[in-house]
This record gives sequence, structure tokens and C-alpha cells, in this order.
Amino acid sequence: MEKRDETGRYLNGTEPGPGRKCGYDPAMDEQAYKLSLLGHTEAEMARFFDVSRNTFHRWKAENPGFRDAVHSGKEIADAEVSLALYKRAAGMTIKSERAMKNKQGEIVVTQTLTEIPPDTKAAIHWLQVRRRHDWSATSGGGGEDKNECPKCAATAALSDEELKARIEVLQKRRQFDLKTKPP
Repeated sequence: MEKRDETGRYLNGTEPGPGRKCGYDPAMDEQAYKLSLLGHTEAEMARFFDVSRNTFHRWKAENPGFRDAVHSGKEIADAEVSLALYKRAAGMTIKSERAMKNKQGEIVVTQTLTEIPPDTKAAIHWLQVRRRHDWSATSGGGGEDKNECPKCAATAALSDEELKARIEVLQKRRQFDLKTKPP
């Protein structure tokens, strides 16, 4: 009879007969975290570790450190991409510095502000993901018939002057929010 400890592990270096040893090593946790940060899918990570997807999922189930590394890397990557997409969809101002020599040969650093306008495709994508009910192609928000979406119908009923006034109010509110919210 085989000797095992209370957790079921074999004692005295004895191992079961035939079979492949587990290829998981706790040092892989950091690599899995980095791969997740880079946006790799679990299938791609399984290929990287040269194991099947089933083995990869088993490692996650059996090793909390590995599972946490994969999930925390994904959460950080997703948050960064979401923030970048939001900034692109809403538009942003970028502050940059440029070093130049003046006529006297001195180096002068100037700061410039560059306004990046909102990107319509990014905004539509953001809304289709975040407000699926109102903006998905099947709900009418992003579909062919704009009158199916209540918000679109209400906007379509506005005159040009009313629409311009509404846009100005929203832009002022956005500028106020940007000034009052901490970076």
C-alpha cells in the first residue's frame, strides 16, 4: 500500500507508477501575469506553456497563485484598454513639452496642449459595449432604422438650434467635470 500524508501526497519521494509529471511550476505565475497584461488569451497562454487548454484550466483550478496571476493581469489590461478607449471616444487634451534652441543658442522648453477630438467609432463601440440595450445594432441604437431607438427619435425631433444648444450644454458640463474631478 502506498504511503501518503494527510493531504494525499506521496511520502518519502515515492510517486505513482506510469504517468507524466505535472509541468506546472510556481515560477510560471509571474509569466502568466505578464502574458495576461499583454492581452494574451488563455488559449495563447496554453500554447506558450506548451500545454493543452484543458491542462491550463486545470492548473488554474488547482493552483490559486496561478489563477490569481492570470485574472489580475487580465483585469489590469482590460482596465487600461477601457480607459484608453474611453479617452479616445470622449476626446482629450494632451500636454507635451518640446525643447528648442532660441536665437541666442539657449535651450528653451515650451509646453503645448494638443486637442484630440472624440472618435465616433470608438464612442459607438464604447456605447455598444456599455449600453448594450440602447446602442446594440439589434436594438435600433446602431441599426438602420434610427426611429426604433427612443433616444435617437427624440434627438431626430430636435431642430438644428435646439441640437446645437444641447451640445453646448453637454460640452460645458464636460469641461466643468474635467476641472472639478481630480486627475
